[in-house]
Amino acid sequence: MTLWQTSLTYQIWVWLCDVYEDSTLHRFLAAAGRWCSGQVEESRILRPLCREGIAARSWRDSFLCRVLSALVNLPGTLLHAWYKAWNLTFEDSFFARLAFDMGDSASIAQFWCIAALWCIPYERWNNAYSFMTGVLLLLLFYAGAMRTGRRLDVARIGTIIALEEGLELDREWIYAAALLHDCGKHEQYENGTPHEQASARIAPEILKDCGFDDKETDVIVTAISRHRDPEAAKEKNLNGVLYRADKASRACFACDAEKDCNWKDGKKNLTIRY
Repeated sequence: MTLWQTSLTYQIWVWLCDVYEDSTLHRFLAAAGRWCSGQVEESRILRPLCREGIAARSWRDSFLCRVLSALVNLPGTLLHAWYKAWNLTFEDSFFARLAFDMGDSASIAQFWCIAALWCIPYERWNNAYSFMTGVLLLLLFYAGAMRTGRRLDVARIGTIIALEEGLELDREWIYAAALLHDCGKHEQYENGTPHEQASARIAPEILKDCGFDDKETDVIVTAISRHRDPEAAKEKNLNGVLYRADKASRACFACDAEKDCNWKDGKKNLTIRY
């Protein structure tokens, strides 16, 4: 648990988020958003304007996109390799752990920086401040990436997918399913038990200890047990979100063994989508 997550400010923020998610305002805005999305999808005028064009679709698989993605992520990749080589040294350092925790909260720092831009009068602002702020946020991002690697994981991608598709899934369900969906993989290595089955057997006790009720546990465990089931791919629920997020989180584009991997290219993630 990070220093930020143990702070009073964080606890107040979580409480406010929970209040908002259970509020009438949130339900109204979510319903309004779904209605607007439906109008766009059904409109013969707006739908062609909003859909992804050929150029945008081809960009993800282009050589230039892969090169630029590799260059952008190169500092984080090198820093993460350095961290792995000197893991104990960094974890024994208070200042290193503080930097890592601050890096994990880079998105929060970005919010406050944007809020400052809105509040500070234009005549008192200098573009040099914007540049320095951007550099600081980039350093925070790389500080977090140094310990965790790239921010490409099932939980975050699953949350993004749920938001994009307008699915009202509890964020805690998504994170719980993402964190536990491979918890039984050791059994697959030890005795050949499919890890989705082992994970589904192990997860309920952990979920109970974390405060999930029986109904929530059933939903999460079902998603875990089906995260390798192709039939779940198109489902508009937690099963489908976990399946798609799990596949999208494979960092094949940064894997040293990608060229020797026996997976077909269609199964690999060679570009960053989320």
